[in-house]
Amino acid sequence: IRYYESIGVIKSLERSHNTYRQFTARDIERLIMVRRARALGLSLSDIKNLVSECIDKGCGEARGYIAERIPKYLHEV
Repeated sequence: IRYYESIGVIKSLERSHNTYRQFTARDIERLIMVRRARALGLSLSDIKNLVSECIDKGCGEARGYIAERIPKYLHEV
């Protein structure tokens, strides 16, 4: 999580007084999305764009991109 924060894939999470990260439901959704995109073999650059697209515009375009990527991934496996 620290790495993803440092390169801007996810925003810096708020922390409590004891420095533990405070996760919202949206933060967890982002992390799940990052994990699934990594499992598909997407680059961190692509993942960063997808996460920001989903947050700003909804996930319609992201779904299309991922749907295009799945056959390529399956072929590589």
